[in-house]
Amino acid sequence: MTLKTLIRWEQLRAKPYAAFDPADPADFEALLYVRALDSGAARGHTLDTYRRVLQKAPQLYERQADDLRREMQTIQQFIPAGEKPHGTPAPPADSPEPLSATAAFLVAEGMDAHYVMEELQMPDIPTFLNAYRHRRQEQMEASRLWTWLAILPHTGTRRFPNGPADLLRFPWENARPAARPITTRETDALEAFLASGRRWKKQTTKTH
Repeated sequence: MTLKTLIRWEQLRAKPYAAFDPADPADFEALLYVRALDSGAARGHTLDTYRRVLQKAPQLYERQADDLRREMQTIQQFIPAGEKPHGTPAPPADSPEPLSATAAFLVAEGMDAHYVMEELQMPDIPTFLNAYRHRRQEQMEASRLWTWLAILPHTGTRRFPNGPADLLRFPWENARPAARPITTRETDALEAFLASGRRWKKQTTKTH
C-alpha cells in the first residue's frame, strides 16, 4: 500500500492510520476500499457503493480481505522487533501523528513528493524520519555553539559552566545525562583561543 492510499483511509475515517483497528468492520472495509481505489477496481465508486457490492458478492470480499491480510503480514516482517506495529489499535493517550503530516514533513524536508506518496513503504518511514530529525538537531546544536562562542568575549566562560547547554537547552537533551562541568584547564584554553582571535582581528584591521 502506498502512503497516498493510507492517507485516503485517514481522510475517510477521520483518524490516524496508527489507530487502525482490524477488528473494526468500518476500519477494515475502508482500507479495502482505498486499496481498490488505488488498483482501479473501485474507480468512480463511493465507499457506500463499494460496501453494497461487497455485501452482494461475499466471495469478492473474502478474496480482497485475504489479500489485505497477506500484505499486512508481509509488511509486518520488516518492522523491527520492539516497535509498535502499524495496523493495531493505539490508546488515545498516544496521540499518534497522521501519515498526512508525516508525508508533508518529508516533502518539506526535500524528499521527492512522488516517491513519498507513490513509492515509500511503511517500514522505511522511521528510517527517514530519524535521519531528518537527527540532522535538524545537529544544525540547531551547531547554531547554538556558534552563538555561544560569539558572546563569550562579552560574558566570559564562568557564566556558562556547562558550556553551550547553559545558553539554551533543547528538549531532546533533557533525557541525556547532565554534562560534566568544564575544567579550569579547558576554560583557560578556550579564553586563550578567543584572545588570540581578537589579537589577530586587531592586526588585520591595522594592516587594512
